[in-house]
Amino acid sequence: MNLRNIPSYNVGLDIGTGSVGWAVTDENGNLCHFKNRPTWGSRIFPSANTAAETRLKRGQRRRYDRRRQRLDLLQSLFDEEMIKVDPEFFIRLRQSKLRVEDREEGHREYRYPFFNSSDFTERMYYKAYPTIYHLRKHLIESNQQEDLRLIYLAFHNIVKTRGNFLYQDTPSLSAKDASMSEAIEELLNALVLWADAAYDFEIDEVDSEKLRKVFEDSSLTRAEKKDEALKVLTLEDKKIAKEIINAVLGYKANFNTIFKIEAEKSAFSFDNDEQREAFIASVPDEGMALYEALQKAYSAYILMDIIEDANGKSVSYSMVAKYNKYGEDLKTLKDLVKEYCPTKYSEFFRGEHYDAPYQKDYDKSKVKGYTKYNEVRGAKYDDFKKEVENLFKDTAALSDSRYREMMTKFANGKFLRRLKTSDNGSIPFQLHLEEMNAIIDAQEKFYPFLSEIRHKLNSLVTFRIPYYVGPLTQKSAALDASGKPRFAWSKRQEGKEGDKIYPWNWEEIIDKGASAREFIQRMTGTCTYLYGEPVLPKCSLLYEKFCVLNELNGAKWSQDNDKWYRFDAEDRLSIYEELFERYKSVSFKKLEDWLKQRGEAFPHVKGGQGEGKFESKLSSHHFFKELLGTDEWSDQTKQMIEELILWNTLFEDKKILKEETTKKYGDVLTAEQIKKFCGHRFTGWGRLSKKLLTGIKTEVDFRKMSVMDLLVEGDPYGEHVGSPLILMEILHNKNFEFNKEIEAHNEKYFSKEQSVEDLPGSPAVRRSVNQALRIVEEIAKIAGKPAAHIYIESTRDEDEEKRGKRTSKRNENIKKMLSEIKDEYKNADIFKQLAEHSDGQLGKRLSLYFMQNGKSMYSGKAIDIRRISDNTYCQIDHVLPQSYIKDDSFENTVLVLSDENQRKGDSLLLDADVRRKMADLWHELHRVKLIGDKKYKNLTRSVVTDRQMEGFINRQLVETSQIVKFVRMLLKSQYPDTEICSIKASLSHEIREKYNLPKIREVNDYHHAHDAFLACEMGRFLSIRYAEAFTNPVGLTKLMRKFVKKESEEAQKQHRIPGTTPFFVASFSKPGFDLETGEVTRDEWNPIEEVEKIRRTFDFKDCYISRMPEMTNGTFWDETIYSPKGKVKTLIETKKNLSVEKYGGYSGENSAFFFIYKSKGESEHLNFAPFPLSLATRKDDIYHLIETYAVDLCREAKETFTGIIIPQIYKYQKIEWNGQQFYITGKQEIRSAASIFFSQQDQLCLIKYDSNSSSVGEEMLEVFERFSQRAYKQSEKLYKQLKLEDSRQVICDLSNQQVYEIICGLASIFNGKINMLNLSMIGGSKYSGCMRPSISSEINKKENAFFVIDQSVTGMFERRRRIGL
Repeated sequence: MNLRNIPSYNVGLDIGTGSVGWAVTDENGNLCHFKNRPTWGSRIFPSANTAAETRLKRGQRRRYDRRRQRLDLLQSLFDEEMIKVDPEFFIRLRQSKLRVEDREEGHREYRYPFFNSSDFTERMYYKAYPTIYHLRKHLIESNQQEDLRLIYLAFHNIVKTRGNFLYQDTPSLSAKDASMSEAIEELLNALVLWADAAYDFEIDEVDSEKLRKVFEDSSLTRAEKKDEALKVLTLEDKKIAKEIINAVLGYKANFNTIFKIEAEKSAFSFDNDEQREAFIASVPDEGMALYEALQKAYSAYILMDIIEDANGKSVSYSMVAKYNKYGEDLKTLKDLVKEYCPTKYSEFFRGEHYDAPYQKDYDKSKVKGYTKYNEVRGAKYDDFKKEVENLFKDTAALSDSRYREMMTKFANGKFLRRLKTSDNGSIPFQLHLEEMNAIIDAQEKFYPFLSEIRHKLNSLVTFRIPYYVGPLTQKSAALDASGKPRFAWSKRQEGKEGDKIYPWNWEEIIDKGASAREFIQRMTGTCTYLYGEPVLPKCSLLYEKFCVLNELNGAKWSQDNDKWYRFDAEDRLSIYEELFERYKSVSFKKLEDWLKQRGEAFPHVKGGQGEGKFESKLSSHHFFKELLGTDEWSDQTKQMIEELILWNTLFEDKKILKEETTKKYGDVLTAEQIKKFCGHRFTGWGRLSKKLLTGIKTEVDFRKMSVMDLLVEGDPYGEHVGSPLILMEILHNKNFEFNKEIEAHNEKYFSKEQSVEDLPGSPAVRRSVNQALRIVEEIAKIAGKPAAHIYIESTRDEDEEKRGKRTSKRNENIKKMLSEIKDEYKNADIFKQLAEHSDGQLGKRLSLYFMQNGKSMYSGKAIDIRRISDNTYCQIDHVLPQSYIKDDSFENTVLVLSDENQRKGDSLLLDADVRRKMADLWHELHRVKLIGDKKYKNLTRSVVTDRQMEGFINRQLVETSQIVKFVRMLLKSQYPDTEICSIKASLSHEIREKYNLPKIREVNDYHHAHDAFLACEMGRFLSIRYAEAFTNPVGLTKLMRKFVKKESEEAQKQHRIPGTTPFFVASFSKPGFDLETGEVTRDEWNPIEEVEKIRRTFDFKDCYISRMPEMTNGTFWDETIYSPKGKVKTLIETKKNLSVEKYGGYSGENSAFFFIYKSKGESEHLNFAPFPLSLATRKDDIYHLIETYAVDLCREAKETFTGIIIPQIYKYQKIEWNGQQFYITGKQEIRSAASIFFSQQDQLCLIKYDSNSSSVGEEMLEVFERFSQRAYKQSEKLYKQLKLEDSRQVICDLSNQQVYEIICGLASIFNGKINMLNLSMIGGSKYSGCMRPSISSEINKKENAFFVIDQSVTGMFERRRRIGL
């Protein structure tokens, strides 16, 4: 039926993070038609990335920009006085990099940028002050009037490299009293807090003074310090102590070990700024204080080394001493080389020069040894050390005391250590400020203006924009969809809106309190369940109480380890008050002791989230109980505590925290209490909002009750009044109706014209939601009405980076767990067998074998590992049968001997005899975590309750992904009369499996449309047979029990594995009427016809494929500045009008998009050109920018610009060239846009021979032949370039598997997924299929028919623009 005339229709959506499949069907489930084509298709788009990398780059740009601004302000403060001394000084500095001919007119005639007078030249300056620290030291010591230019140069260095702000709470810090004491104290305090949250052991008191002395002892080598420090920091887990010491001493440390996580790139040293900053995203919230304390301790350790030669004076004295040591070290090295390796002296200390006339510079690409270390930026100290070792290898120098002393210094990083290294970042700003003020003190009597501007000069060193204030200006700020600044939120004082901000007046202009409150609103995340509601801090009193009650309510106790009970309401209240409110941490043993005191003989406790203890605790309760001296708080006091926790969680800056606390609660808290509060760190955010926990109340037992009320009081409708409930039980219990309240809140939230950009979640989620909404909108416009039903399923795309990571350490983890098994259960051969298998060899069967200690899970009999692949000997069974839920995970599968059919009774659960016999082994495997809680629960399950059955039905039916939730809510707000249902993606997958409907993702993008059609079919089936499936799943429990019983009976009769087919899939396969008589027994569903229709539909050759063109963003060009003497030919100016031939430049300019313009030279012609990303990001009118850029290109080509033809052509723009379609992907690169159709028969054949290494058969040759014919028809140009006509004979000599790989690769290059393919196995190139035409040339050829095709989001509409003269 034509979509335009249709009275009613359904839409199916298959939503992924890089695609949306869609299908439109009529009431009978047949595809509609539009423009004589079936209405289904796939929308392909790039998955949106997170802003992490952009954020790092933006932070760097801002730091450089602010540094430049500080230096400009410094210059402005000296301007007036400098003119009296040397009017040209600042002009010369500004032009210091320029050659004479490039300097400003009238300011060219000078030789040196600093000093040119006869009494003091540049040479004299560098001789007197070899480093800037010599100058700073001289100015501190001088009691005579010094040249103002020297003072400026010293201040310029201080302001430029002003140091870190790790000690901003100690403004009086000086080089004389600097030590590691504060940093060590902070480290140990943070370690205790983190251990309390994450480790299974407590930390004994560590002697911080002893540890400080070890770190500061200059007589010890770094390795000796490490050994001594480990004797002081005696942790139960020595690995953690080792990594902590490594981090502080600047060794490479594994931070995964410290923080108990599995992050990427976790082993690094703190001198690697990039990795240090990048790892912050992986640090758990509770561990951030420890991570920062480790950085501070490392910085303090490096600082001690920097100032060790200061002899009680300032930092420049130490630097000058180090400079002198460097000279002595260099002399030592040269003497040793002359004596022991004289023939290598020139190569090691000199090197080759650039091959150019009058060129004295060394060729940095060829230098070695000391010259490389000294000349090449980024040359590593450790590499230089190795070169020195190799130089003297096997020489008599090894016995020379000078050599041994040199290598000892190398080991400690103190031999020939440069003055300018990243270590200088460890110098706090106070030490630079100390020298600035010392110079002002010495020179203010000669230059009174220094005294007048002292506070301004100091502010250039001390000023740092607090993170909670953000960017100070909102001019040119990036805006969001509502027109508000995306990354700026600062608020100004009333009446100061137009005032200019300087480092010395910003606090008078910026309203810090208002900015901080705005920051709180921006930074607070939103509730997992109630969209738009702010989450609670993780340390909130309310949230901690929720966590404790939720964990306690799920815990169980037993007398005999057989029958387990959850705690009743009275016990829960007593445990909460007597244990959790009394102790900082509650272990299972503590609770067992408590039970003994109440008369229970041999109690056992399990079910907490921790290992042997409850993970949740009332840390904030205990802190404020100690701080305030009581825990009997009024509502007003609780409100104050909650607000203080919120501020402390948000503000790392103790200054603003103290200001805000004193301002609001200074009359309630003493100065000492405020100090202690500000010194404590609360971190992290919860997942839930206050409104969810206490704000929403429903009618329960004739009164209004909240989630927290039910957590405390328990279930009033339960078997026992007050029986415990956890959050998920409360939310999914129909008696409480919280889900209805949550849904109503969310529908109201989404009905307020919500922008997709305002949705919580990742950019990838928002992009997928936006594409899905646009598709539905376009379909509704064509049909002239909204759909009757919209069925949504979501494809969970596997993260490329995480793919395969799960098994990366499985071998190691299994070995660790097996080693913890009690002796009576140990298997002598298991460790040897495990050692013979690498992680890559651990498939599912082998993994289960080792996780079960080599025993069958149903009998405990040993399994012969040599026969593990033999299905007649052993097999994988589903603990909870697939009749209940399709779950193929390790948590629901076991390896058993094939003759062990251990299911009896109507429920298909394991027989009670098996449960009793295997209980001890299961318990032991569970104890050492070889089986998880879920598997243990399913193995020991004796009954399936109605509530559990309802849960199984929900899990088979309902899709819970974030994407589906958002799409469903937004569609509901736009189309209130449409029934919108989410379909579990696994249902479509199971239908494919049952009816052998293949899916090969690599061959084309049709499968997204196929899945959308299957979603329609499954949704239609459910609406016919189970009309209330989505609204009242509990009504299906009786049907499901009946189904399971029947499955059990049939399995017993046929002696097969029971429960292999999920309930809804089995029901899908059963007709609702008698096929012979036509008598309707249930409904009119005919699975035979429906499956046949699916097969027929899947063989439709026509499918709309549309791809979203993308505008490139990111870096403007490669970051490296290349020398003009280097090999890179095409360079980009580092600054405007700086010739790359003289000054070098960047390479690899990135373009945002392409454009076509017309110009006239000898004749009029068209030009296809990339538009630089650096220009596209400007705020100017984009069309004007493109036109201006085109004019510049014409000027360079000595042509006349005559007009813009197409202003913007994005990457992956579809074009048609002589009847064949392509995507533009580069200035001289196109990809085929031909989606080659594969029939179901073809795909089945491909799957059949996927891993078949035998010689290619006739079936595969026929598939290749059909593919070749279609490829030739759709993209003749690529077909001929690949020379597929010549490859047919070669194909015959390959295996089935090789042909499979070639066909999938060819399909990918024809549909544009890849731009080149290795066809060497059929005699082609390794880079086959790379199409690089000159688009500018081709669009000017009259014989070419060249079109730019703009597609709508579905692809059902196209606009074609002919390009040519």
